[in-house]
This record gives sequence, C-alpha cells and structure tokens, in this order.
Amino acid sequence: MAGVRKKFLAEILLLVTAIVWGFAFVPQRVAMETMGPLTFNAARFTLGGVILLPLLWAARKRKKSRDHSKAAQNSAVIGGVLSGGALFLAAAAQQIGMVYTIAGKAGFITGMYVILVPLMGIFLGKKVPRIVWFGATLSIVGLYLLSVQGRETINQGDIWVFVSAFFWAAQIHIIDQYARRIPALVLAVVQFFTCALLSGAAALLLENQPLQWTVSSAISVLYVGIFSTALAFSLQVYAQQISQAGQAAVIMNLEGVFAAIAGWLLLQEALPVRGIFGGLLMFAGMIVVGWKPKKKSDADAVWESE
Repeated sequence: MAGVRKKFLAEILLLVTAIVWGFAFVPQRVAMETMGPLTFNAARFTLGGVILLPLLWAARKRKKSRDHSKAAQNSAVIGGVLSGGALFLAAAAQQIGMVYTIAGKAGFITGMYVILVPLMGIFLGKKVPRIVWFGATLSIVGLYLLSVQGRETINQGDIWVFVSAFFWAAQIHIIDQYARRIPALVLAVVQFFTCALLSGAAALLLENQPLQWTVSSAISVLYVGIFSTALAFSLQVYAQQISQAGQAAVIMNLEGVFAAIAGWLLLQEALPVRGIFGGLLMFAGMIVVGWKPKKKSDADAVWESE
C-alpha cells in the first residue's frame, strides 16, 4: 500500500506541475513585450536556483548520513549539467520557433514529446507497455483538438518547435536516469544554474533587445521564477523518483489544457467546444496511464528495463 500511495502522490505532484506550467503561459507572454526570450530564461532560472539554495543548505544540515564520495558528486554534476543543457536547448528552440509560428500550433507540436518519450525509451532498451501508448495517443489527439484550428501548413517555426519537443523529451529521460541517484534539490539546483548560465551567455551573444524592466515584466519573472521554475521543476524531479518517464510525460502534457484555461480566464481567449473535448481526452490519457491493474506484473513501472 505504501508503494501505491507514493505513486499516487507522484501523480498529484506531476498534475500540480502541469497546472503551474500552464498558468505560467500568461506571464511569459507579458514578459516578451519588454525582454528577449533568452534574457527572460536567464532571469527565471537564476531566480529559481537562488530560491532553492537555502533549502538545499538546510536539507544537507538535517541529513545525518551525507554521501560526499567523489562518485556521488560527479553524478550530481553530470546529471544536473545534462538536464540543464537539455532544458536550455528546449526552451531556446521553442522561443525561436514562436517567432515564426502561432501559439496554438506551437503548443501542439511541443506536446509531441508525449510520443517522443516512449519512442526514446525503446532506443534506450526499455519496454513500453501498450497502456502507455494508448494514453499517449489520447493525449496527443486531445492536444490537437485543443490547440490547432483550421488548415495548417508547416513552416520553419514548426520545425524549431519540434526540435524543442525532442529536447523536452530528452530532459525527461535525463531526469528519469538520475532522479533516483541524486537528491531532488541537488539535481534541480545544478540544472537551473546550468540553464541560466547558458541562457545568459546566449543572450549576450544573440540578443540586441535592451532590457526594459517594468512592473509587469518584474512580476512575470517573479511568478515564473518562483512557481514555474523553483517549485514546478523541483516537483518534476521529486515525482520522477517514483513515476517513470512515460507516465510523467502524459501527465505533464496537461500543461496545454491549463494554458488554454489560463488564456480563457485571464486573457479572454476563445475556448471552443472541440477544445473542451480535447482537454477531456487529455485527462482521459492521464487516467489511463495512472490505472493500477490487478496483476502485479502489470502494475509495475510504466516501463521496465529489458
């Protein structure tokens, strides 16, 4: 029963992560009016890392048996740098794509990571149960109904956004690989500062837009830095210590649903009936991958190493 409760808690935390990320869509759009995307990413991830530093220090003081071995430290650095690098590439590619494509289509293409995660799992030698494929299919069909309207053509922005989906999937797999070996706070802090450093360096090289701090942009950075970064990404790392990558991808893909809800509530954006139906399909996908079969062999991890 303890294992079932832990898995349920992980699913709740991933759902909270999706809600926070979805509602972060509004302040992210507001910030783009006065800040470049790379500068914004550098600010939000720096703030997220700084917020977690005192929590990390307190956690290490409370812990009696600390692993200061060279292997453990190397694992923390490697895992955090790899996940931070994937995070930087995903966020940067997505923002470049957004220059050339519309938000709804970008949201759909980004959500393709829900299919890319199990596909990558196969190449990594992991067995993906049919229930995960079914849940992922429901999620991607629902996201299409939610995000894409009318006839759409493929442009260079769509390709950039698809590249970002690949790196979002890679980041989920990296977290899946290291989350059980590294404390969640350590992995999150190294990940944030790596992404912030890379984003800052790229902003200095590539962005000519002058930084204009306004009340709205400062509030946006604070919200996204505190909730969407420090809180949500940390919850993702903690939850993936329990949930497997395929299940996590389907649940976190509900970000698109909550982004649509946030746009409807805060920006008066339209939410048509097909979008509501799409959101319900995505919730159905989450329920499917969270279903606990009676057979113990089927109720194991969402996928297992072969």
